[in-house]
Amino acid sequence: MRNGLTGLTYREELGVAYPSAYTLICGTAIDLYFTVGGVLFLAAAIAHRRSRHRAAHPSWDGSGRQSVKPGDAARPHGDHIERGGRLPA
Repeated sequence: MRNGLTGLTYREELGVAYPSAYTLICGTAIDLYFTVGGVLFLAAAIAHRRSRHRAAHPSWDGSGRQSVKPGDAARPHGDHIERGGRLPA
C-alpha cells in the first residue's frame, strides 16, 4: 500500500510533508510495541484456553487422542455395575 493502512500521507497524518527520522523511528517503535502486545495477548489467550480444556477433560493428553492408563481398558457396557446396582469397591 502506498500510504499505509489508512491511506493518509505524512502531511495529513503528522502535519508535515517530510517528518524527521526521529518521528519515523518513534512511530515505527509504537507500531511494533502494539504488534508485540497483540501477539503476546493472543499467546496468553491460547494458553488459557488450553489450560481450561485440560481441566475440563483431564483424560485427554493434548495430542487429539485420549490417554489410556493401564487398567483403564474399555469394559462392555454395564460391566462396571455389580448386581443390585452397586459399584464395585
